[in-house]
Amino acid sequence: MEKLANNLSKTMLKKILLLAFIAVCSLVNAQEEERISLGQGRKYTIGGIEVTGAKRYNEQTILTTSGLRVGDEIEIPSEKFSAIIHKLWSYKLFSDINIYIQRVEGNKVFLELAIKETPSLIDVKVSGVNQKKLRRCLKMQI
Repeated sequence: MEKLANNLSKTMLKKILLLAFIAVCSLVNAQEEERISLGQGRKYTIGGIEVTGAKRYNEQTILTTSGLRVGDEIEIPSEKFSAIIHKLWSYKLFSDINIYIQRVEGNKVFLELAIKETPSLIDVKVSGVNQKKLRRCLKMQI
C-alpha cells in the first residue's frame, strides 16, 4: 500500500513539474515574440495621448513641449521617444518621464506620457533665530 502511495505521489509530482516547465517555456516564448515584433518597427498614427502625473503644469503645455500630437505618424520603436524624453528632461521640471503604449487599435496607437514632477520649495519657516540675524543670512544666500 505504501509503495502504491509513493508511486502515485511521484507520478503527480512529475505531472506538476511537466506542467510548470511547459508554462515557463510558453512565457519565455511569448516574451521572445514580443521582442521580435518590437525590434522590427512599425508605423502608427497617434490616436490619443494621456498625460499622467502632472500637478503644477498644464497637460496641453507638456504635450506641446514634447512635440507629440494626435494624428502624427510615429514609428515604434524609434529614437523619437528617446529624443522626447531628453527634451522634457532638459527643462529640469520632471524627475521621471516615461512613455507607455496604452493600447493599439489597427494602425492607431494610444500613448501615455507618465511624468513625475520635481519637488518644489513652497514655504519656509525659521524659528529660534532673531529677525536681524535671519535677514543677514538670507541676504548672503541671495
